[in-house]
Amino acid sequence: LTLLVAVTFPFFADLLGFFGGLAFAPNSFFVSLEVT
Repeated sequence: LTLLVAVTFPFFADLLGFFGGLAFAPNSFFVSLEVT
């Protein structure tokens, strides 16, 4: 079980970071547009 978690956790963290960046990038882009 520990090995399974150790293998899948970085994969899900990378996936979460990818989708999180996909979701937050347009927001930060529009915010930077309004600020300038």
